[in-house]
Amino acid sequence: MFQKKERITSDRFKEIIDLNRTFHADLLYARFGENNLDYSRFSVVVPKKVEKLSIKRHFLKRKINASLKELKGQFKKGDYLVFAKESIKGKLFKDINASVEDLSKRANV
Repeated sequence: MFQKKERITSDRFKEIIDLNRTFHADLLYARFGENNLDYSRFSVVVPKKVEKLSIKRHFLKRKINASLKELKGQFKKGDYLVFAKESIKGKLFKDINASVEDLSKRANV
């Protein structure tokens, strides 16, 4: 889990959803909002449509969080809502890591 300052609040979450700047990768997509901070903030969402059981949703969320923590320096400064796609089911950590890396490249363009 990210430190409290690196997490997005619920009010900011709604603002970013409304901005509708989206970047896609094969397993994930992210919505982006600019911020005036010296660091990036992240929030991970795994919808019920992707995985019905909460245990499996949280497991996927932990995998994505770990990958984001590893690669957060590659992202442009801002707020990111990272959503899992249905294709993420059954993927290994290295696949998720590659997808996060691809997402960071797309966000920096």
